[in-house]
Amino acid sequence: MDTERAAVGLGAGAAAAVVLLVLAAYGVADARAVAVYYGGLLGPPLAALFAAVAAIGLLGAHRGRSDRPTAAGVVLVAAFATLALLAPWALGVSPTLVGGMTSIAAFEHHRWALVLAALGLLAGAGWFASEAL
Repeated sequence: MDTERAAVGLGAGAAAAVVLLVLAAYGVADARAVAVYYGGLLGPPLAALFAAVAAIGLLGAHRGRSDRPTAAGVVLVAAFATLALLAPWALGVSPTLVGGMTSIAAFEHHRWALVLAALGLLAGAGWFASEAL
């Protein structure tokens, strides 16, 4: 298997996971509760935007539609920004706030799943950068 293809797959898959996990909260709880949970736009919603930018950069460079070294740099910055937004947010969210949003017990792990997906995105971005440079 081509290592660059695997790196792109890891990064793009993790970026999709970040976006889907951010959107999933709106499917299980009231939008107002999610807004309080996310703490405004400078948390998971902005992280999802950076994750989408990283996925577009990865896929575009892999398909030859953009300069690979430039795209690798953009993807690394976007992946790091995603993690830099999600990690402090996940550590600062009150567990009582998470428990009061929905009756779904698995939602207690939502914030950690977001951080794990962001770590996967950063790993894929770093792997792609090592292949592209």
